[in-house]
Amino acid sequence: MTGKSESQVTRLIRQYLDTGRIRDRRGAQAHAFRRRYTKGDIGLLAWGRRGA
Repeated sequence: MTGKSESQVTRLIRQYLDTGRIRDRRGAQAHAFRRRYTKGDIGLLAWGRRGA
């Protein structure tokens, strides 16, 4: 139901009981590539939506 395994939920509950909070241990997210669309790209995307 949560998308987490039983052991993960147990660990998170223990962390909350010990510290009063849950800390995200995944670390900083990697920088995603910046997306740049040209006017031509936007036109093609819009044109493709009309055909769907």
